[in-house]
Amino acid sequence: MNTIWITRELSNDEIIFCRNLGVNPIEVPTISIQLHTHEGVQIPHSSAWAFTSQHAVDWISEVIKSGNLSPELLPDQWFAIGAKTAEAIRKLHFEAIIPESSYGSNLANLLDVHKVRTVLHFTGNLARPELKQACLILGINYHSLEVYETQVHKPESLPAEKPNGIIFLSPSAVDGFIQAQNSMNVLKSTKVFAIGKTTASELLKHRIEATIPPKATFEALINFVSKSINK
Repeated sequence: MNTIWITRELSNDEIIFCRNLGVNPIEVPTISIQLHTHEGVQIPHSSAWAFTSQHAVDWISEVIKSGNLSPELLPDQWFAIGAKTAEAIRKLHFEAIIPESSYGSNLANLLDVHKVRTVLHFTGNLARPELKQACLILGINYHSLEVYETQVHKPESLPAEKPNGIIFLSPSAVDGFIQAQNSMNVLKSTKVFAIGKTTASELLKHRIEATIPPKATFEALINFVSKSINK
């Protein structure tokens, strides 16, 4: 079984998925998430809501469960990036529209196709600017509400077991990992994988080339990594 370092904590289902593909995942967390309090937060009205992270859906889920959200504020359309984010929205009994590729510009184009002229983006403190920039180009009124914080930190220590590959699922994870002692030596001596172009670009800033899967989902990435390492 191939040993892969993954730079975030995994759910039990994700661990089982990895092992079923012959991958032994070792978690090397480099980020932590803190949801903001929702008490007293004013959510502006918008006919379309956009979510680019499951954490933002977790926040709105808490708001809905609290009973403090007026039904009139719920949007006509929900948009999301990523199958996991869409699934979290589905658990709230709403259906999300998602682009084929998990990038902000693709989501903005999808908003335009659905004739959305105003969108509210629930986001975190380290949100990428692509969605906002693409909305401005397309004449879509973009508004955002920060609902969670991503805290970047270096690993307490790197695992003793040498990996067959290292996986990065966000640019923030890259920023945390490289703070660890001996991290660059490890990156230069093993295969490196990134979930998408944005994360791969962050690694390139440190002269580390990463391979990305054809589809930016966790399952697609693990499948891709398993096949790549077994070649």
